[in-house]
Amino acid sequence: MRRQRREGSGTGRAAMLGVLLSLLCLNGCHSLSEQNPVTEAAQGEVTEESEETGQEEQEARALRRDAAQQEARKKSDTGAARSGQKKKGETEKGQPREESVPEGSEKAVDATQEERQSGRFRIVNAALLAEDYDEVLPYSAELRFEEAGLESMELWQLRRAINEIYARHGRQFRNEGQRRYFESRSWYQGNVPVEQFQDSVLNSIEQENLKKLQRVLDRRVGGRSIPETESAAIHFLNEGGVNGFLWARFSSVEGYPFSIAEIVYQMEDESVPWEKVFAAVEAEDGRLATDVSYVTTKKLDALLKRVTGFGISEKRWTWDAGYLPALDVYYMVHGDTNHVVFIGELIEMDGEEVQILCYPLYTYEETPFVVTLLRNEKDFRFVSIADVVDDPGSHAETGG
Repeated sequence: MRRQRREGSGTGRAAMLGVLLSLLCLNGCHSLSEQNPVTEAAQGEVTEESEETGQEEQEARALRRDAAQQEARKKSDTGAARSGQKKKGETEKGQPREESVPEGSEKAVDATQEERQSGRFRIVNAALLAEDYDEVLPYSAELRFEEAGLESMELWQLRRAINEIYARHGRQFRNEGQRRYFESRSWYQGNVPVEQFQDSVLNSIEQENLKKLQRVLDRRVGGRSIPETESAAIHFLNEGGVNGFLWARFSSVEGYPFSIAEIVYQMEDESVPWEKVFAAVEAEDGRLATDVSYVTTKKLDALLKRVTGFGISEKRWTWDAGYLPALDVYYMVHGDTNHVVFIGELIEMDGEEVQILCYPLYTYEETPFVVTLLRNEKDFRFVSIADVVDDPGSHAETGG
């Protein structure tokens, strides 16, 4: 698979630290009120110390964390500047949005909500996905987070943060995307089957944070089912012919000349007997010792229109498959398969747009990529496919 790798810029880590700083800031600010939820949690955990000592220790820990994360953010921003990337907040039309580091929690939340309402919130932060940090919310077992601070998190971060709380206690996962993610974490044990896991192992802080994270996630998806949408989208991407589109990288369906060969490679049209196609190909190309995939013009046109919105005559395609005029069939002679095997994880649902993060398997180049789809009732159409690289503005179109 034709993919690109780039050196890490640090922008993703800065964005993730920004989210965590926002959450910690909210907890720190909340401590100025009459009751500090973090202190209350500490009182329940630390029984040998006085209430006053426990509060001082919690405040000191929070200050140390803030200082360390601010230093890390400075280093990360310096790295981004040296690499020549845009500063946070500088975006171009059609480019993925970079996550800004929140200066104040309310401002960050308002900006995110306004962006969604205006319809501009579409593409996830690719730099943040590319940054392979080990935890989403490292302190979710120690600090009670405010819901407002969680609003600026991406949908995929919310999903992982919820499951991260369970994962720390060794819970296994049935969902392939979540299982693949946590099995790649250095700290994950995964020794408790789902049916044997007991919520009683969670402390009060974890239980409260779970409820807050789930409420934010529920509001984000507006009553739609993440498992159902994820399953339907992954099934769509595994269909014969549709899966052939996964070899392309594009930011515009209309402007990209998709390879017809990659699509026909995966198809067999039962309306035409295989023996007729095989005989016709042998007559044209000589004796065959391999397999033949094929599809009629009518069926190919229907598939192209269904998954891109454009038929054969409505846009430019790369006509690199063979053609049999007598049967009106496009064909590909091959000895293996071009089916892209992957593990998928739903990472965004915004309006009718759905994004699936795909981890390719059994290939020499295992760079993950994001597929953006437009859902139309129970079916989907392609919007874009982009490799997950450290530069969120990279939508290099290859092939064709």
